[in-house]
Amino acid sequence: MHPSVSLLAFAAAAGIIILFSQLSAGCKFNIQDGVATRFFIEPNALVIFCLNNVTAQHVTTTHVIAQAHVHKGNVTVSLDRELQDGRYANGSNVGVVSSLKDGDDLTRWFLVSYVSDSNDKHVTFMAKTYGDSDPVPGGCNLELPLKNDPNIYLSNIGSHLSAIEFAYGDSSAEWKCGSALSKNSVQYDVYQFFMHERDLSAEHFHSVLGEILDPRYVTSNALYVKSLSSDDVTRLKFPAYSGIGTVFIVIMTVTHDNVITRASYVPTVTYFCVDLEKGCSGEDELQIKIVVSVLALVGLFICFCGHRFFKTEMFFFGVLTAMLAAYILLERFSWWDFSTNLYISIGAGVAGGVIWWAVWVFFGVPPISVALVTLLLGYVLASIVFNASPLGVSSWLHFSAYFHSVLFSAVLIPCIIGLCLTREMNVLSCAIIGSFFVVLAADICLHGAFKYILLNTIWRSSTPSFVEAFCLLPFQLSDIVLYMIWAVVAISGTICHYFLEKNRPPFPPCPWTTFLRSRREAPSRSESESCGNADDDDEHRPLLFNAGRRRDSQAANRVWREQPVEQLGQPAGESLRAWWLLPHDSATPSAVPVVSTAGTPPPPYEEEEQPSGRAV
Repeated sequence: MHPSVSLLAFAAAAGIIILFSQLSAGCKFNIQDGVATRFFIEPNALVIFCLNNVTAQHVTTTHVIAQAHVHKGNVTVSLDRELQDGRYANGSNVGVVSSLKDGDDLTRWFLVSYVSDSNDKHVTFMAKTYGDSDPVPGGCNLELPLKNDPNIYLSNIGSHLSAIEFAYGDSSAEWKCGSALSKNSVQYDVYQFFMHERDLSAEHFHSVLGEILDPRYVTSNALYVKSLSSDDVTRLKFPAYSGIGTVFIVIMTVTHDNVITRASYVPTVTYFCVDLEKGCSGEDELQIKIVVSVLALVGLFICFCGHRFFKTEMFFFGVLTAMLAAYILLERFSWWDFSTNLYISIGAGVAGGVIWWAVWVFFGVPPISVALVTLLLGYVLASIVFNASPLGVSSWLHFSAYFHSVLFSAVLIPCIIGLCLTREMNVLSCAIIGSFFVVLAADICLHGAFKYILLNTIWRSSTPSFVEAFCLLPFQLSDIVLYMIWAVVAISGTICHYFLEKNRPPFPPCPWTTFLRSRREAPSRSESESCGNADDDDEHRPLLFNAGRRRDSQAANRVWREQPVEQLGQPAGESLRAWWLLPHDSATPSAVPVVSTAGTPPPPYEEEEQPSGRAV
């Protein structure tokens, strides 16, 4: 027989054997090693997934990790047809580890989907084989249900915080858990990946899972959080960003004899939503939108002309500061719900605004009044540094004393600068904070991540354990656009302030001092007005005419002193010919008294009482 014919006959026989084994095993879906595939599965129906040729990828295949993911609902993956304790996992993102024996070439898993008819019925399923030198995620589990548990467990802590937890892994199938060689060579790299904001569709969910199950895609596209060793606690906390799909990934890396091997835990996905059907809209969303809209309108006014209307600015920043302080204290120490805390914070904000307005009205000291404004500016800038930089995942900020010390120091920096550049810092604060609330209102409507710049810092103070969270923000297209709009509006507000305040005093006068001065000047003004009414001629007399009379009178007095009457030897009336040049009403030379005034200065000129031709 020809060799090619015999080879074809052998292949055909092998295919028949594999097909017979699959039929006998009841396999409905055949999968490929390491390939994520999406399947349509009817709810509550038992289906079997099979992986053939498990020894094709490795010389010695020791274990296989199978995982299933559904968009809404739960799914159960089991190693047996009948559920047995420690051999199945249930959830939205679950996986199991199948340990192989010598000669095993076919592996199967039993899956049941518990998805309602109104939800997406697709399941993303993947199985990955590993050799004897590869790590076993969750292989050293002592607490969680499965013996080898590769799952990442997600739990919610309150409404603002979540935590992930996973079991320690085994460095390889050859080494025992807990050995020094196994512990020193293991590293757990934690990553966080954000889906598109407000895209809650099942299509986007499955497309992201198809990519994120590849460790190479994770290391190049996901956000690195932290690396853990076998001595660290495998429990990390993260902020809960409602409506933003978040994927948590843990990659286990083992280094031995300069050989690096990796294995990935089963990723977990969450939207931090109570109900995806409602689009993650909370019960308090309407109240938040109303409050933020009011703050945005006032903030727009403050951004462009806050310094010009200084008393309005003082009231606005007093409201903001009092609301912020009241909300933090109520969230931390009270047992009321969010709505009650919000209403009380608004009332406290109005009271704080009135108090700070009164501080300016009655004292009128610009550095003191602007100090509150610059403190709030420092709080916003510090929030940007803590949440939009690597400091957000810094472990040394996970202690409350360290964090609040750094926060207090950062808040004081603009305040100290404001002591030297009071007007400039006040204008800059109006532009930055006013524009921030304008962009914040847009972000609330778009359901982006811009608002978490401020909320993460507030939650670090109001939620006791939130300070331990790793705060990373997604910088997607919508977020970048909002940041650019914030910068443009802030710069525009600063330029507008420059033209409005050009050639004007740095600050308005103290209102209370101005009021007291006007009260003191009111009686004198009334008396002057009454005297002016008594003599209307002086009010209508030409100013140049009065000035001419004063100048001629002074010249005549000087002539009178220099030439006494006794030395002229002429009649008195003849000797005073110069007085005829003076303007007068009815005075004659004979009426002028002849008195020697040599060496005696004339009295001051009195315009209203001294008649023309008077000699002293």
